[in-house]
Amino acid sequence: MRWTIWPLRLCLIVLAGVLVSGCAMGGDAYVKEVQLQQLDKDARLYVDRIRDNNGLYLYTPVGERQYLIVNYSSAVNGEGASYLEELTAEVREETLNIELEERSLSDYSDTRLGDMRIYRLNGSKDYSAIRIYKNGTETALDSAGT
Repeated sequence: MRWTIWPLRLCLIVLAGVLVSGCAMGGDAYVKEVQLQQLDKDARLYVDRIRDNNGLYLYTPVGERQYLIVNYSSAVNGEGASYLEELTAEVREETLNIELEERSLSDYSDTRLGDMRIYRLNGSKDYSAIRIYKNGTETALDSAGT
């Protein structure tokens, strides 16, 4: 009798774990960094249009995936060069809150400096608005387009 109940208990524990992990979407699941090569042709064309301008951009084609593009690829000599240290996201009260930790360097050869970074936004059914915070202060997008 003991041996027949043990597999049933194990199955219930595994099933409960699958249900709990599948029902809650963690913050990291809302944004996923992707490479330029993973974008479709229209998204790559949008990226080409903004490539020479630093800033925060939202690519939002109707009915398709949205992408947040963080571009710090241009630096002016004598000024600090910005880079993205960390990006986190969470949904609160139907709003996707994206927190960017931006840093600045004067050494242009530092390996933390790089090209733009592209993030696919997921879980759009969970939120109806997006707010972006840079170093704790709410900030606006430089542009949103398709």
